[in-house]
Amino acid sequence: MKKEAEMLLPYAQHAINASDEEAVSAVLRDAALGAPITRGPHTQWFERDLAAFLDCSSAQVVCTSSGTTALLLAFWTLAERYSFKHFVVSDLTFTVTKRMMRAIARDANIHVLPCREGEDGLVCLEAVEKFCESSFSADALGCLVSLGGREISPTILQDMRDSGTVLVEDACHSLSPGYCSRNKMEYWSAKCFSFHPSKLITTGEGGAVVFGNAQIAERARIIRDSGLVRGQREPWAYLLVPGMNCHMSEMQAALGCSQLKRAAGFYARRKRLARVYIEAFDSLQPLIWFPVNRNNHWHLFDVSARTPLGSSIKWNALRDYGISRVVHYPINNWVIKHRTTLPLYPSLTREEQERVIVAVTRICKGRA
Repeated sequence: MKKEAEMLLPYAQHAINASDEEAVSAVLRDAALGAPITRGPHTQWFERDLAAFLDCSSAQVVCTSSGTTALLLAFWTLAERYSFKHFVVSDLTFTVTKRMMRAIARDANIHVLPCREGEDGLVCLEAVEKFCESSFSADALGCLVSLGGREISPTILQDMRDSGTVLVEDACHSLSPGYCSRNKMEYWSAKCFSFHPSKLITTGEGGAVVFGNAQIAERARIIRDSGLVRGQREPWAYLLVPGMNCHMSEMQAALGCSQLKRAAGFYARRKRLARVYIEAFDSLQPLIWFPVNRNNHWHLFDVSARTPLGSSIKWNALRDYGISRVVHYPINNWVIKHRTTLPLYPSLTREEQERVIVAVTRICKGRA
């Protein structure tokens, strides 16, 4: 008999098919004949294909071992170039982000921008305006998260760029066609992506940074590869700068190339599922907030109880309907109590989604 956790409907689910299996198996078969199992051609091919999907140059793309190391590499590379004394990050963000900032610059000041509690979880405009008026905004690196795939307001980005802040987007929830085109990169020095199994495509683990500047991307590639640069004639490598080893393996890259062939279909399916939720929950809007904006790439469908009308909603009751409960991100008691993330992934069936809709409706109306 399956364990209870295995029976619960998850909030996310990867989609692996026979083509994916064959792509990874082919790397292993070639490796048995002496081909590289890491730092081989598949990583470059994946960077090329990812650039085409995101609508940017492959020279801007640097793949890494995870979304976390993608963020770390972006911070490291940009801090080396600009020597920041201040870091700024939104409150509702990935738990490790602030720790990575501290690791990069131990003596730097870290400023946390509060988010709009009870709404979309994005940073609030008033907090940004106050930060931009400070004397240190021109000497800062900012990392803002597009939570759930919701794009950050251009007004906020314009204000921060005009104040001199260098911006990195935690875009791990926003992988989508054309997301790094020239106009989409207008405000950003870098965008970081994750290929964790819960994301639009997966490489098992894996990540990537897209830099606005190809020269900075090349520097990041050296840092990623342990700070080593190979000579043109000599068979050995030279230590050029302090670096780290966060290279994507050939198996990860091969899986990524295979998954990218279906990425547009995955994306379209997520949008259709989100539209079903939006229409089903329309009558519940006095009780709960849920995303309806167009600038959304639908990694998550997260909902929040509106206070005071929805303050009695108990999201833990989802488990009674065989649905897991996940919170993005559990930074304080308010978020833990009032927010939850609903299942949203390409293989979610009509019957499973209807079960979620019935559960949420009954919980919101106090009939759980």
